[in-house]
Amino acid sequence: MNLRLCYGLVAIALLLGGCSRLPEDDELSEQIHQPDQHFHRARITMFSGERPRARLDALHMQQFNSERMILCFDSVEAVSWDSLGHIESVMTCDTLYFHRDHHDLKARWNVEIYSPFTDSETGVYKGPLPTTVDALLAGPCQYLSTDWLDWNDRVGRLRTDAPIYFESPADTVWGTGFTSNRDLSNWEVYQVEGVSHRSLERPQREKKGAQP
Repeated sequence: MNLRLCYGLVAIALLLGGCSRLPEDDELSEQIHQPDQHFHRARITMFSGERPRARLDALHMQQFNSERMILCFDSVEAVSWDSLGHIESVMTCDTLYFHRDHHDLKARWNVEIYSPFTDSETGVYKGPLPTTVDALLAGPCQYLSTDWLDWNDRVGRLRTDAPIYFESPADTVWGTGFTSNRDLSNWEVYQVEGVSHRSLERPQREKKGAQP
């Protein structure tokens, strides 16, 4: 899939040199130098052909040319769509690192993801497939909350080793460690505890002495 990037930038302020500081308390901030450019109220849209596949919005974006990295912070929102234009997930967080070449993401602090509710047993969406963020939040959806989350675009997986809270119409789960695909339809929680609202049929046991 060939993706092209489109930058929609409002109230752009180019900060050449060291005129801006990285957000504090982030373990990644020490790995990169001061930004080459700073964008205010910025949007990045990624396309597959003529159809948008992902969108990234933030109040502030800082671009690091040598690292091919973009740092987003304050009111960060990332939206992804499938090939038919249906929303796969919406993620919000305080800080996000976006690698321009690999399209990998590193979300930090107050990370939340919403996705259409998918039955993990059947893989079937519950409810109409949403095409807008408002439609997603108005319908049955799944919710994940954690402190940090990484997206590996090459393998198509979300991952965290941090404590998580996951909720859907079928499950309410706490744990430490989580992996999933983008739309949370195939997920796994480690060190798990919680409750399930699924109806499970207990297998019937054969009675002793029953005739074949």
